Amino acid sequence: MPGAVGFMRFETLTKSRRPAVEKMARECGAFTEKEIAVCLELVDFAIDRPGQKEYEIAVACDPDPVGFIVWGEDSCAEGVQ
Repeated sequence: MPGAVGFMRFETLTKSRRPAVEKMARECGAFTEKEIAVCLELVDFAIDRPGQKEYEIAVACDPDPVGFIVWGEDSCAEGVQ
């Protein structure tokens, strides 16, 4: 239908989505290399420890990955308490 708007869904991060998350983190231009390294460390942590609750990562898909969000108990940002 012309003009129809699709709906994005959020999926739990899986190992198969890791390359897409890395690509988005690198290509968006918002992160330094150090921040990308931390992001990927958290991605790997979440993938390697299913069921852990320290960090949550969701991948927005439409139907392919178009974004991601990471949240958790500890911030790696300087000056954030």
